[in-house]
Amino acid sequence: MATTGKVRCSKCGIESAATAELCDYCGASLHGAQDASTPAVEEPAAAAPGIGFPVPAMPFVGAVNSAGTSLTRRYTDAYAVSRTVIDLGSWVKVLGYVIGGVIALLGLVSAGQSQSSLGVIVLLSGLFSGAVTAASFFVAGVLVSALGQALAATLDTAVNTSPLLSQDEMRQIMSVG
Repeated sequence: MATTGKVRCSKCGIESAATAELCDYCGASLHGAQDASTPAVEEPAAAAPGIGFPVPAMPFVGAVNSAGTSLTRRYTDAYAVSRTVIDLGSWVKVLGYVIGGVIALLGLVSAGQSQSSLGVIVLLSGLFSGAVTAASFFVAGVLVSALGQALAATLDTAVNTSPLLSQDEMRQIMSVG
């Protein structure tokens, strides 16, 4: 049997350097592992709950500590962006209420200063314009907030299905978001 300088993990089937003691992917012991030229025993992969297709086993956390830290920082930053977008949507709605109120107030003041029969028309125009402005900003704010919520939901899925994060890292990231 020719030696290729690689061994195949008996747990996950991934090739690692022959000098490695642990699998680079799953962290299983490579002592007694098969030579890379020998096919690994295939075990059916389990489907992740709710996903419906096979996913690899959780990798050995110690082997990806720097990647896990990098991912933790990346996901934490992404959750901060999500919260910022949601907050921006809320501010757009508040701004719409303020601008709509100012427009309605200007219509009320203009109608009060009018000496003709146009005062009622000016009042109704101001109230209508203020309401339309407030409603427009409200819809825009809801859409912006919905984008932030969609980002947060996508991040929740990514964090919960990441094979590079430990359960503790997942909990830490999710508690930040």
